[in-house]
Amino acid sequence: RRSSNHDEANTENNGNYRGHRWRHEPFDFSSRFGWDSFYKNGLIDRAKDSHDQDDIENDRIESNEMESLEYEWHGHIPHSVIVQTIAPSVYAAHEYYHSQREQQTHQQSQENKVSNDNPTSKQHSEAHEKDATATTASAATNHPPKMPSILIAGCGNSSLPRILHDAFLPTVPVRVTCLDYSPVCIDMISKMYGRSRPNMDFVVGDATNLKESLMKGKVEKEKVEYDVIVDKGLLDALLCGEGFDRDVERLVGGIREVLTKERWGMHVLVCFRLSRSLKESLVELGTIGRVDTASSHRDGVGGATNGYDDDDDDGLGNTALFWEFDIPVEGSETGRASFNLAMRCEERKSIHELETLCTDWKL
Repeated sequence: RRSSNHDEANTENNGNYRGHRWRHEPFDFSSRFGWDSFYKNGLIDRAKDSHDQDDIENDRIESNEMESLEYEWHGHIPHSVIVQTIAPSVYAAHEYYHSQREQQTHQQSQENKVSNDNPTSKQHSEAHEKDATATTASAATNHPPKMPSILIAGCGNSSLPRILHDAFLPTVPVRVTCLDYSPVCIDMISKMYGRSRPNMDFVVGDATNLKESLMKGKVEKEKVEYDVIVDKGLLDALLCGEGFDRDVERLVGGIREVLTKERWGMHVLVCFRLSRSLKESLVELGTIGRVDTASSHRDGVGGATNGYDDDDDDGLGNTALFWEFDIPVEGSETGRASFNLAMRCEERKSIHELETLCTDWKL
């Protein structure tokens, strides 16, 4: 099983490069060293082309040069399909966060009004009302509504982060978090997108230890939660390693933990076609138990437990993930990748009609 997936991955990887720099000798796709070398070699070739390695080191990568550094895994599944699929979740989250902000602003205004109803003098009343109005306006300006959030787990050097960052502008800005365990990769894409995409974060971290990786640099009790999580090729890399069952369990456990519990929560998985046994495992991990990552670290083994998340109301409740596998994507029939969705809401059609997705949709 490992050998088959590894051979497929190497063949696919050689077929989706932009120019010669991403052509390479096969390597172990479960190896961080292998991926670090892949990105380093690409940057070296780029520097040779531009005759100026200082451009990379000094953060001088122009927007028209980005494509030369981007590489697409499963290129026959276009990013426009992912945008089309997650759009209902993004808009649902946007409406919810704006509604929350309006309620908070209204509540603050009402509190200011009540306080102003008992003035000691007319002059004090006018001053107090003016201050209250200024306070409410300041709160609305300094604390804008939360943005819909998208996590790309195992982002690589794909163009997907910038596509998702820009796809819903100008009406709906989104925050995109790029996570990869290769520091070379994260350093490169932060230089590619960091200046031009203000709502983009870059994290070096292990997707099989997702919450801890995302909590780095955050306040201890700060909530880590995303409205959409995208995996385009990460699962493939994990399946190339020995003992991948544990990694898959920990990955799915982490996704369940950081994906919003709201009904629009969506996980997009683009990978080589899944075996029946792996599909069954994903369904089980999504709906029966959860991965006890703390236990996994202590015991040296990973596995689903009979316990449930602390905020699970009824054993499954809103922490469950409901899967839809092998969704047809028009125009990609000749490719070997599959398009899969997991959602919080069991009645998926209330959010997204799972019909054939068309690749001719334009941004």
